[in-house]
Amino acid sequence: AILCLPLFAHKQNYSISDQSDTMHFRNYALSILDTLPMNSLFIINYDQQWTSIRYMQECEGVRPDITSVNLSMMSYLWWESKRFLYDKIVFPGTHYTRGNTIPWINGGFTFSEFINANVNQYNENIFIGGKLNYDDPQYDEKYEEIPHGLVRRIVNRSLSNEERSKIGYSEHYRLDSLAWWRVVSGYLSAN
Repeated sequence: AILCLPLFAHKQNYSISDQSDTMHFRNYALSILDTLPMNSLFIINYDQQWTSIRYMQECEGVRPDITSVNLSMMSYLWWESKRFLYDKIVFPGTHYTRGNTIPWINGGFTFSEFINANVNQYNENIFIGGKLNYDDPQYDEKYEEIPHGLVRRIVNRSLSNEERSKIGYSEHYRLDSLAWWRVVSGYLSAN
């Protein structure tokens, strides 16, 4: 009888603990990836985004044209040994750090230096999810973050409205992503 107790507990609780049909993180990742233009650079500094996006790209093969990179991981010294995994990205130093510090003098790079090194290669299609690890006055002076669905597009402040429209900035991406978010949040609040 004692041997049957775990089987009975499993049978009683299986339906409430079965998550095989749960698609929240999948839908969340798709609501971000589907809105990004082809061949974009997506800089992520938010764990939920990183794990969802990475899973969808690496395991499900969704949007392999988008280069996703984790900003927090770039801040470690060991990051230099991982850069080969990102052959499309230009790294202007060994690792991401705060400007005007000893690590920066010894070869690190600021966020603004990273964006400056990659902005032409990605044709202004650089996006960020989450916040920067360090204050970066040069970044704040040169760039702004424009809402793009659940993430933000990094845009040079000097671009005119006409130039912004040429790079594809459009409010419909935000509305498409929000539609998915309403589905997810509606499902979550119903349960």
